[in-house]
Amino acid sequence: MTEVDLIREFAAALTKGAGCLFVGSGVSAGSGLPDWRGALADLTKSRLSIDLSKTDNYPLIAQFLVNDASGNRGPLIKSLRDIFHRSLHQNDNHKAISLMNLKTIWTTNYDTMLEDVFAGSHITVRHTDDNVTWTVPSADIEIIKAHGCIDRSCHDDIVISLEDYEDYHAKRPATVQRLQHDLISNSFLFIGYSFSDPDIASVLTTVRRLKSTATQTHYMIKTRDMEADSRTSLWHKDLQRIGIQVVEIASHDKLPRILINIAKKSVGRTVYFTGSHKNQSDTTHDFCEAVGKGVAEIYKDSRGQVLEAPIVMDGQSTGLSRSIIMAFTSRLIHHRLDIRRHIDVYTNPYSLNPQLSDDSSLLPQLERLRAPLMKRTQVVVAFDGGIGTDAEVRLARAYKCHILPVPRLSGGSASKLLQDSGISSHLMTICPRYLNKARRRRLKPDDVAEAVGSMLASQVEAI
Repeated sequence: MTEVDLIREFAAALTKGAGCLFVGSGVSAGSGLPDWRGALADLTKSRLSIDLSKTDNYPLIAQFLVNDASGNRGPLIKSLRDIFHRSLHQNDNHKAISLMNLKTIWTTNYDTMLEDVFAGSHITVRHTDDNVTWTVPSADIEIIKAHGCIDRSCHDDIVISLEDYEDYHAKRPATVQRLQHDLISNSFLFIGYSFSDPDIASVLTTVRRLKSTATQTHYMIKTRDMEADSRTSLWHKDLQRIGIQVVEIASHDKLPRILINIAKKSVGRTVYFTGSHKNQSDTTHDFCEAVGKGVAEIYKDSRGQVLEAPIVMDGQSTGLSRSIIMAFTSRLIHHRLDIRRHIDVYTNPYSLNPQLSDDSSLLPQLERLRAPLMKRTQVVVAFDGGIGTDAEVRLARAYKCHILPVPRLSGGSASKLLQDSGISSHLMTICPRYLNKARRRRLKPDDVAEAVGSMLASQVEAI
């Protein structure tokens, strides 16, 4: 399987609400957290006089440490907490995950970095077998910590020793049942795991047992091990046997880029229009209406194949975006499409008084309101505008949206965006003909609609 196939297929699963992420320790490695070997090395050396190797059975080593303390898990868990309570920074993997259109993340990690990166959302953390069954209907995202949480779990709820793995099904029946349900109902993407990682073994056993009843495809991104022997390739084939498609990447550095591409594709074919809220000339009004109608027609590709119609994000703004949305809605009705599925409305309390849009003191509040919108948007079409438009473009950059400037005025904000080297090179890659016309301000409405379609179909990472 190629990276392009993975991005397309797993993003489509997320768009339909049928995708889950399963995160291993490799995702947090870039934040300075150790792997199993690093976490146990010092205590093993001091207590057992053993130098760990890559081939050691780490749950068994952890069991030796518990046995050495006469069954007391305290020293082992304290050692882990000392490691995980260091000052840590979110890495690019965490930031990319935070952009995904996700409802559920499974993880075997003990750290709290996933919770930290979703701090602005309503999170439900499930870290014991008991709270796996709790209902929290208003949660934006749930994080299921299959092996416990270093901050929330008591000593006995941290899964680390061989005995913990042996008794997992008996002590965590609700967690096992929930995992089985999710594996049957959703496509999983496994990231941060290696051939020697003991955390993944029990999960893969569950996948194998469910293969005959599960209809979903699962995926794993693996970093290519330059020192790997034939065991690694044999493992990849075995993963395919149990229904997991493997994509190998050259280095850890490539993972964030893939995750960002999945994230922006996972929001669906979403478009947001920003620009001046003030009254428009008849020429601009007609141009915007034609853009709205054109965007409503890009649910067919160049071969006439029917695609999913775009979703226009309605920020309740006045001005040119209102003209575009009204025209877009009119064409949806003409095509007998369900407008409820293709217009997504986000609150804007300032829209009732356009004068408030010029009040710079309100920008922080506007940005807070627009953040959820930008997270769910793939393409932002930026006409000429004022401080509100500038703020929305800054957010679009932060959320890795494709940005399409539409300059209508000499020296306007859209013209300034075209002078940005990142935006211009991005346009040159995806729609060079559009860039040439935009620079000369010779754009027609069809050019804008066509460029939006190209960006929605592109596999190129946003800037």
